[in-house]
Amino acid sequence: MATDDHLSNGRLDLVPMIDCVMLLLIFFVLTTKFSSPDAVIPALLPKSGPSEGKAVVTKDQSVRVAAWPVGLPEQGDAHALDRSWQGLSVAGTPPARARIRVGNRAPIELDGALLGASDPQVRNRELERLHAYLAGELAAFEVDGLERIHQPQVQLHCFSGLPWSIGLALFDAVRAYEGGRQPAGIDPANGREDLSNARTVAFAAPRCPTAGVKQRGEELYEILHLR
Repeated sequence: MATDDHLSNGRLDLVPMIDCVMLLLIFFVLTTKFSSPDAVIPALLPKSGPSEGKAVVTKDQSVRVAAWPVGLPEQGDAHALDRSWQGLSVAGTPPARARIRVGNRAPIELDGALLGASDPQVRNRELERLHAYLAGELAAFEVDGLERIHQPQVQLHCFSGLPWSIGLALFDAVRAYEGGRQPAGIDPANGREDLSNARTVAFAAPRCPTAGVKQRGEELYEILHLR
């Protein structure tokens, strides 16, 4: 006959196992370190597997759309940009105004506060201005003779310190441009506009939150020097 109370009652004592698991979790959390390649998370990777016999655009021919906060100097190294960014974000809220540039073309300013305005007319005017700008600039990068799906892909490089509404507005504006350039129909499966033949639109790999604020200057430097 078993003398232990747990065994005599048909129960197992799981407390020691739980203690061991917690100790292992604490050990791995405290000792894990991310190397520099792990600090960047790929997102929305471009399509692979080119079709045989069709013209394909390489990655170097991408059209890059950059977005960064208004008020930063466009000259200087990563350390200077980091100090300027810390001065802008000292209040704890991300700047609402951003500069938008396609390739090396002339940029425009976008007011993110108007994108969240309660008045739909104010919001729509700002969105229409963004759509008109991107439509005009993206048209300059069209390649004659290529199907929509093989046109240079569009990469959106939106600074991670900006509000998400600005990045989403850029994505929607590019998709609206694609819908107007191709004979887009309605997908019967979901009743939405069919963009299956549109070119790839992708966000650039965002910075991992564990990368630290000190790398914001490097991110800004890369965005400002995109072409």
